[in-house]
Amino acid sequence: MPAPITRLAIAVLLLAALRPVPSGAADAPPVPARALVDSVTARYSALAAYHFAGLSHLSTVSDAGGEPRVSDMPFVFAARWPSRVHNEFLSPGQPVQFVADGESLAVYATWLNQYLVQAAPRVGPGQSPDGEFAAALQPLQGITHLATGLVAARDAGADTVLSAAGPVNCRRLELEYAPDSTRRGVTMLPRTVWVDPVRGILWRDVISARVAQPGQPAFTSTQSMRFVLADVTGGGPDSLYRIAPPAGLQRVTRLGPPPPAPPAIVGRPAKDFTLTTLAGTRVRLGALRGKVVVLDFWATWCGPCRRWMPIVAKLEKELHGRNVRFYAVNERDASDKVRAFLESAGLTIPVLLDSDGRVGMDYGASSIPLTVIVGRDGKVVNALLGLHPEEDLRTALKSAGVTGL
Repeated sequence: MPAPITRLAIAVLLLAALRPVPSGAADAPPVPARALVDSVTARYSALAAYHFAGLSHLSTVSDAGGEPRVSDMPFVFAARWPSRVHNEFLSPGQPVQFVADGESLAVYATWLNQYLVQAAPRVGPGQSPDGEFAAALQPLQGITHLATGLVAARDAGADTVLSAAGPVNCRRLELEYAPDSTRRGVTMLPRTVWVDPVRGILWRDVISARVAQPGQPAFTSTQSMRFVLADVTGGGPDSLYRIAPPAGLQRVTRLGPPPPAPPAIVGRPAKDFTLTTLAGTRVRLGALRGKVVVLDFWATWCGPCRRWMPIVAKLEKELHGRNVRFYAVNERDASDKVRAFLESAGLTIPVLLDSDGRVGMDYGASSIPLTVIVGRDGKVVNALLGLHPEEDLRTALKSAGVTGL
């Protein structure tokens, strides 16, 4: 059975809350449901410091029968924006922690026995940082868009949510959203949220989706989020923002298993070739001696290539006019198909057509994307196989003597 779709979106669906309603606040006149939703989005957009903790419960029920698949994930979210963060996603199988101390961001993946450190993000309340960890660093971001696509909001009456400080008086709202045409086979069911009507803060959120993909049993996945701790007085204790990797973890430049080894061509002379560009110009590698040459072997049908090429194109644009040449070496695609892809992707990187795949075979491009860095002396300096962070390509270029990166 397919993995629950909510697992792919936990970081952007997590919700939070504040302290219990003060005595007597529950007697205030009811606020219209849509107004409560708007107050939630405004409140979360302005949170500059907070410390929350709670539990996410995931349940998936298949039409094919069998026991439901369930899992619980405790979590902790704390921040003092713009650059201090402490987020814990304590999944039983893959716990991960993010800690930013104002200067550096550390990511601890204890299940991999790895951690990495990079520059801390700098963002304001309600904003989303850049980079691969954006959603996990700002897990409350989805609440600032709670009203996006909302077509109906109904007040289902008064209710309470139990927190560590006692019961919280809430209004239970049922929300309906417009269908999302970009998520084929996914139907979002009505969403239920428990809102503090005085402060406009969520204490609980239940989101369900019906998923039906061709050739697979349909299933319903439900994520229930409940907060037990909420503090917006200062972001929690200072200790939350101290970087201290757990004992036994190895520092890495990226999390996960090591990338696949590239072909054994590094250090060897790059085999000369002549290929034609999309415009019909012939390019001979040997004529580029004295320049650093980047050869990115790819194809339009290759999903990882489609994700990697924008990174290569970004560096090509950044280094344009320097003593570096970038070529996307297409493997066996028709020229009109290559043009259509480049146009749809908005890419302008120079392309060489390896129509019969012979150059790719000479360079060991049996798996793609394969990016080969040829040094000024005509020898292969580095090679990257598969997807990599942008920093890996920058490091490979530096190893070939490219400066200013």
